Amino acid sequence: MHDVSPDLSGVVHCRCAGGLPNEWKTGKAQNMPTEITARNRFANCFSGYLKMGMHPALPKGELGKPWTGQAFADRAGLDRKSVSNWKTGRNLPSDQNLLIIEQIFFGADSTHLSAKSELRDLHRLAALELKHAQFAGTLLVNNEPELPVVVSDTIIEIVSGHPSINSQKTIAKTIRIEGVGLHSGQLCKVNLLPAPANTGHWFELLDGVGAPIASGLASISALKASKFTSMLVYDGRAVGCIAHLLAALKICDIDNCIIEVIGPEIPILDGSAAPFAQSILKAGTIDLFAKRNVFTLHKQLIIEQGNARLEFTPSVGLQIDVSVDFPDTIIGRQTAEYVEFQHDLLGDFSIARPIAFINETEKLARDGLILGGSLANSIVVASDNRTLLNPNGFRCENELARHKIIDVIGDLVCLSFSTNLRIVAYRSSHALIVESLKALFKNSSHWTQE
Repeated sequence: MHDVSPDLSGVVHCRCAGGLPNEWKTGKAQNMPTEITARNRFANCFSGYLKMGMHPALPKGELGKPWTGQAFADRAGLDRKSVSNWKTGRNLPSDQNLLIIEQIFFGADSTHLSAKSELRDLHRLAALELKHAQFAGTLLVNNEPELPVVVSDTIIEIVSGHPSINSQKTIAKTIRIEGVGLHSGQLCKVNLLPAPANTGHWFELLDGVGAPIASGLASISALKASKFTSMLVYDGRAVGCIAHLLAALKICDIDNCIIEVIGPEIPILDGSAAPFAQSILKAGTIDLFAKRNVFTLHKQLIIEQGNARLEFTPSVGLQIDVSVDFPDTIIGRQTAEYVEFQHDLLGDFSIARPIAFINETEKLARDGLILGGSLANSIVVASDNRTLLNPNGFRCENELARHKIIDVIGDLVCLSFSTNLRIVAYRSSHALIVESLKALFKNSSHWTQE
């Protein structure tokens, strides 16, 4: 299931495989965008611009007539050497020069936008990647003895026995994960450590040198959300993008874990829960032989917000039905269903990624969001809303709806690890999911936990 190669530092590097896309199995996929990737993408775009010709707004320019780099530099009042470097991928233009290029090729009135929309989309994406993708993502598992497991000052004595589906579990080894944050664009680090029974998922927020600054349980009281992400807040300190990691812990049946975080959010890696899940599977699990508490819903609860809706109904086990609707786009209407013990979360859902529309990325970046976003961690829809910029397209059918199920599960872990309820979600955001879970938790007459 895993291709593992030793490292001189005693750390095992894991490449995920098994039930994942072919490019993962061959080891060719990159978890994170790199500066070289962004430069090369922009170089291809820029060369395409020159071949297609210039906007007539430039003096003596003629639309449809190819231009050399030197001619472009002279006409635009730019340095010839810099323009040559853009064409060969040695570097990228400054923000000011990017604006000049856009004005030259598309004009202030965007008259010729439709003819060159694909190039413009790739141009914007490459520029965004370069600014915020200097960190290559890594996914590491410590190659340490499995026993005894040390958590703080407590040593857990693990006894032999047969694992139970209702028994609490923890990870067998420490896991280290590094990568760029989706929204912050910063390098973020996470350590997953084994934990005793009844710990739950305990977050330790650390500063840049590893000193603790806040901590707390992944709970409904700490759970907050915006439209684009869910987060946990302790003493005014927040850690964002938690859903994929928590969903991966659920996928791997881990309900006790110490989660140390350096940075404002959990790394986005390839945009899915799969890298987290594969690293946990590589580390292994330990049965703690303590009974799990199960959250059981007894009464229906419906939350509506505009044209979005979330419905909770009693069920045996966990069931989730999700619908997303992006009319007049390549996404369209998608549905997905997950039924516990019937569907494979790891193989069928964990690889699904979030979506981004290129037309919205610049505004989001100005607002301090998706600064680490790229084709390496998102499904990116071109400005025509009908095509994808991702060269390999979708990973699976109804990928966005499947990813939404992962988001729901990740947020739901903050309510309870094991649940008997059915969730029907239509056009739901992280904000609506979190608001609904809080409303459900507040209505204590609707449920029991034992």
